[in-house]
Amino acid sequence: MWIKKFIRITLAATFALSLLSLNLTCSSVTAPEEIKLGRRDYVWTVDTLIIPFTKLYSMSGSNPDDVWAVGPGGDLNKTIYHFDGVKWFNDGISRNISPESVFAIAKNNVWIGGQNGKIWNYDGVAWKEVIRFERPRESDITFYCIWGDSPTNIFFAGYSGLPEDMTSQIARYNESKWELNEFPNLKYNFVRINKDVFTKKYYLLGLENKPDGGEIYGLFEYDGNKNIKQIFKSSNASDSSASFRKINNEIFFGIGTTINKYINGNFTPFLKVNEIDYWKAFYGRTEKDIFLVMAYGIAHYNGTDIKYLYKNPNKIWTVDAVLFEKEVFFLVVDPSIGGNLIIRGKLN
Repeated sequence: MWIKKFIRITLAATFALSLLSLNLTCSSVTAPEEIKLGRRDYVWTVDTLIIPFTKLYSMSGSNPDDVWAVGPGGDLNKTIYHFDGVKWFNDGISRNISPESVFAIAKNNVWIGGQNGKIWNYDGVAWKEVIRFERPRESDITFYCIWGDSPTNIFFAGYSGLPEDMTSQIARYNESKWELNEFPNLKYNFVRINKDVFTKKYYLLGLENKPDGGEIYGLFEYDGNKNIKQIFKSSNASDSSASFRKINNEIFFGIGTTINKYINGNFTPFLKVNEIDYWKAFYGRTEKDIFLVMAYGIAHYNGTDIKYLYKNPNKIWTVDAVLFEKEVFFLVVDPSIGGNLIIRGKLN
């Protein structure tokens, strides 16, 4: 009898401890933090850069007082500009590269990719050529985009060849080793690459030349090595352009005037932008803090509505942007002045 009584007491104690453990576990679970509406109380500053024979098209930075902007040009001493928190400047040194893209990992680790298969790096002191993928002149490689998640995992993408016979190209710097993956069956110039942290897949945006001089947009999913598949190809319709941006570690895709998520192989609409000025490009910090590229400036979606934040009297072309916690930089080509504007916003 005493054995049965002991077993009953033991089981009861075990059950009570299990309930206590369950209660402790449940009480320690917290609900996901609600995403706050994006703020709009910015103070705006506009810097003007009119550079003979050069337009800046790519921008990146490690923090608000370390931002770089580059572009190809006729004068090789005026293609790389830096913002130190106060002003934009160029060091006037001529370098044998026509840069198309820039990517800053840190103040002492900045990369540029350009024409003729060239890749350069800035170590905090000086720029130097790191590697050149050599090709015959008619099949030169141009690197139009760069992205990396660490100093030892960086991708450079673009194309090689003449427009009528392009080959898509992706170079990878991986733990001090270089690898070039060529995709001769793809006739796209890759102009953007990034990684979705949740799916751990890479995505690329490519442009293919059309016979009439227009472009076909393509979106691609990539495993980081040799396997790539196309997940979208635009038609000739004007509303079927494509783009993507990473927002809070997740890739969002723009198809025409709709911003989408990509779930289980399908594009799921997230935000339809009906504004007539919308130029089908966007940048964002969170789902409730998205900047929209407009024909006359920058608008903002705060999770509730869309409003212009900065408006220019002339039509402008926003080509790149960098978003920090409290500051934003937009790189703009302004045809009315024949140069660049850098539109800077700082939260109050």
